[in-house]
Amino acid sequence: MRFSLPGLPTDEVYVARKLTIGRTPDNVFVIPEDAVDRHHAIVDFSEEQGQFVVRCLQRDGYLETGGQQVQELVLQPGVRFRIGSGEFECLASPEVTSSREERNWSVCPHCRSERCGELALGTGSCPSCQQEVMVVQDGLGRRVILPCRVGPCRLVRLVGQGGMTWVFEGQVDGQSEPVAIKILMPHLLNDDAALQRFKRESEILRQVRHPRVLRRLGQGRWKGLPCVLTPLMAQGSLRAVLDELRRQKQVCHFEVALRWFLDVMAGLEVLHQLGLVHRDLKPSNILLDGASRAVVGDLGIVRRLGQETASLTATGAALGTYHYMAPEQWENPESVDQRADLYALGVTFYELLTGRLPTGRWQAPSQMNRTVPAAFDRILERLLEPWPERRFDSVASLRQALLENGLIRPADAAEETPGPQADDRPASPHSPPTPPLVPKFVFTAADRQEESASSSAQATRPGGTTSLPDLPVKHSAMPSLSPSGTHWIPVPNEAIAQESRRSGLYAVIAVGLGVLVLVGVVLVVTKRPPSGRIPSRDMPYTPDTPPEVGPTTPFGVKGDVALTSDRPPAVGPTSPSFPRVVVTTSSGYVTSVAFSPNGRQVLTGSWDGTARVWDAATGKELRQFEGHTGWVLSVAFSPDGRQVLTGSGNPFERTSDNTARLWDAATGQELRRFEGHTDPVTSVAFSPDGRQVLTGSGDNTARLWDAATGKELRRFEGHTEAVLSVAVSPDGRQVLTGSADKTARLWDAATGKELRRFEGHILPVLSVAFSPDGRQVLTGSADKTARLWDAATGKELRRFEGHTDWVTSVAFSPDGRQVLTGSRDNTARLWDAATGEELRRFEGHILPVLSVAFSPDGRQVLTGSGDNTARLWDAATGKELRRFEGHTDPVTSVAFSPDGRQVLTGSRDNTARLWDAATGKELRRFEGHTDAVWPVAFSPDGRQVLTGAGHFVGVAPDNTARLWDVTTGHELRRFEGHTDMVSSVAFRPDGRQILTGSQDGTARLWDVATGRELCRFYGFTDGHWLVLTPEGYFDTDIIDPIELPVTYYDPVTGQDLPMEEVIRRYHRPDLVRVKLGG
Repeated sequence: MRFSLPGLPTDEVYVARKLTIGRTPDNVFVIPEDAVDRHHAIVDFSEEQGQFVVRCLQRDGYLETGGQQVQELVLQPGVRFRIGSGEFECLASPEVTSSREERNWSVCPHCRSERCGELALGTGSCPSCQQEVMVVQDGLGRRVILPCRVGPCRLVRLVGQGGMTWVFEGQVDGQSEPVAIKILMPHLLNDDAALQRFKRESEILRQVRHPRVLRRLGQGRWKGLPCVLTPLMAQGSLRAVLDELRRQKQVCHFEVALRWFLDVMAGLEVLHQLGLVHRDLKPSNILLDGASRAVVGDLGIVRRLGQETASLTATGAALGTYHYMAPEQWENPESVDQRADLYALGVTFYELLTGRLPTGRWQAPSQMNRTVPAAFDRILERLLEPWPERRFDSVASLRQALLENGLIRPADAAEETPGPQADDRPASPHSPPTPPLVPKFVFTAADRQEESASSSAQATRPGGTTSLPDLPVKHSAMPSLSPSGTHWIPVPNEAIAQESRRSGLYAVIAVGLGVLVLVGVVLVVTKRPPSGRIPSRDMPYTPDTPPEVGPTTPFGVKGDVALTSDRPPAVGPTSPSFPRVVVTTSSGYVTSVAFSPNGRQVLTGSWDGTARVWDAATGKELRQFEGHTGWVLSVAFSPDGRQVLTGSGNPFERTSDNTARLWDAATGQELRRFEGHTDPVTSVAFSPDGRQVLTGSGDNTARLWDAATGKELRRFEGHTEAVLSVAVSPDGRQVLTGSADKTARLWDAATGKELRRFEGHILPVLSVAFSPDGRQVLTGSADKTARLWDAATGKELRRFEGHTDWVTSVAFSPDGRQVLTGSRDNTARLWDAATGEELRRFEGHILPVLSVAFSPDGRQVLTGSGDNTARLWDAATGKELRRFEGHTDPVTSVAFSPDGRQVLTGSRDNTARLWDAATGKELRRFEGHTDAVWPVAFSPDGRQVLTGAGHFVGVAPDNTARLWDVTTGHELRRFEGHTDMVSSVAFRPDGRQILTGSQDGTARLWDVATGRELCRFYGFTDGHWLVLTPEGYFDTDIIDPIELPVTYYDPVTGQDLPMEEVIRRYHRPDLVRVKLGG
């Protein structure tokens, strides 16, 4: 077979001895077109015709020959056909040789009954012998029936397959952790090259011992088919990350990518030190473990420097994946060394950071992703040099360049430098800790079939969920299949390298709080981009999650300004009519919910840094509690309902909030701050009399505080990992905590002494609750169960099983007879506390349920979810009664007209729409914005509509607010001047002025009649503010204005002014108040 491709020299062709078009056991050819599936066609022997044929595998695909489109072609000398831009010519008829007698794989492997052919794909029971079997399809589309169990190992489900292998999730008897079982397909048993590649990969997996390289747990045969056992990676691969980022039109934040970049460097360095070259590094072969750390996988075509196994490929054939292969890998495959892996590393991370492959003219990643430092542009550019001698010559030299450019610190480099760990050396039991420079992060990847079963398939868990990091393998030996496949042989424990491990907050706390609750992939990153970086207008994707709509009520009832912010440094506008200032300025998933004691109000906490109170009857938002600079992770009402307690923090920010705060429920005013925790406050609760406050934190402690003074009264220490949930007993004498260390503990509230430990969960305890009488304890865990315990003895009384993912929240009904659980399987469930029977299921959330609560009368159930909603349900019927929406949603904002008869919505489709509140009918559409509409508002008289729009980047970003006539839909006024998206809008009570908030770091006051800008507001990270007029006059709440963290630019002289001169000339609160209308 001869193959040619446009772009190859006309005098060069590639000839292969044996060929499966697009995907072969030795990966000979890949058609470099996105439109052509890698499993497009296959060379196969037709029993009916007695000849070799080329058969199309895609239902909607075809082979083109002689101007015709066909599904199958007989291979004869001179036959030519095309796939995409690739042209193939058969040079000689393939020789038909007799093969060993093939086994019939379509019958029951236990009783040989053909009735198994009636079964659907997946697990089932043989109709004849009732034995459990697994029905799958091989690479030729034929049904294969495998036994579900061999020895102590069982197939749970198929998680992926490629042209050679299936990969199943498996379970080993006596072991809590699932494994990946990779099995060679039976049609390749007579293929020596396929067998050798499979055996070779297994042997390399055995030899390499490093947390950043996939390891082998065992090998053997599954009813005659070669198989290998590896850890089941928890979070997919970088290919899944890329696909989800593209779907969301985003790119990866640099600091997230850097973490993975360092991980892959460490994995490659281990291979290189052992004299191995990967040759097929790409996103689908970079797996993500339970701690969201990158692991290098798919070592099937690894080459040992200086030698090659001839039978793996024909001479001169290129191995790898087209877009990620270094030029020398195509031109002279025998000369490939470690520099080819570094080239592939560059391609992979260029794609991750920009959303595109580095083809055509060089374009710096920092021009497409504003989080990328220019120094990293130079690193990638050198990695992608077409001439290997111009690239870095080793991982060590690459690491040195990162150091010299200030992208990592010496400590980071030291801990990422591996030593070769071959089979005769003990495996490193721990992965390097996450350097402070790079935030720990978590995400979830939806299940998908990757292009290579040996990569991502080993990395996917049921439902795409994320498993907890750092889980120990609690067994003395992992079994290995015997060569005959009839029994299992234990292997020494030192052959089991531990998963990357890290105690403490960053690897676990977000898990316990349910913050990895996105379908697909959501990168949880709040790190700041390099100061002063101006985003490229040509950037195709945004680097961060679309911003949350800012506070919708920036004016109080008296019209006074209330601004809070924690935005990264931003360069202020340069309009000549305004001074230029450099300041810092804010941007949700519902993390926690609670009922007020009288059941009339609902309290929610969110990632957007706010807590909100809602009317339980109408769903109307009543109040916001603003001031936290991190996520609000937990909320509670005081027993009398007059105060609100919130806990905050961000596990991925080094300067996290880490406080609990007490608020006046009626006014929203902050009353008290509880400071002392060194990590985010994950859970809060009041004592029964409301005089004390209990907090739990990622710093492994729970603390008791005086609610009146804010003084710390007692500390509960003993947990070895983050405290994820706390509760106070009904009599106030005991404290209950749940932790990532998999235990719940009971403490004496007066002394801080540990009274009892509730052990049994095999994964972190995410939520705890006392029964109303205080005699029982309820826990929810990442092990998918909730458990009921005797508070006096610590004995487990009952187990509530049925959730298919983590139990994130638990609650007792007011009478103690029922138990409510919320889960990452997107459901809440009601159980009988006495029997453990499931009574009701509350379904409707499209993302995980993070928090649950009963109404005081027990008749209603409240849930909070990662889908940005809180919902009220009828406990008796399971019917959804009301939805509380207001946090960021694909419909970006909503508002009621003053008379409540109409609803206004803003959307990413660049429109705002008016709806009839009673019928849901669309009444009017406001069109004209050229970017997504984020905030919307009605004028006080309901006759006008105000919208704000924009995006982080764009060819011609909108960044305007617009005023519309409600009756006609016509645009009345445009408010222009913001240099970034308008994220918040509001009318003053008299309707004569509007306020806009923007991602450019400012809020601005405008005259509605003229569209003229009146004042500009800046917020600082410490909560202070600055108001500025076009003439340069300002007012501030900073006691000594000389301490203002700004550079003041005089619009008259064009010079930066000393602050003393600024204060003397421009500090005029009186004139500012005139501008503000008093």
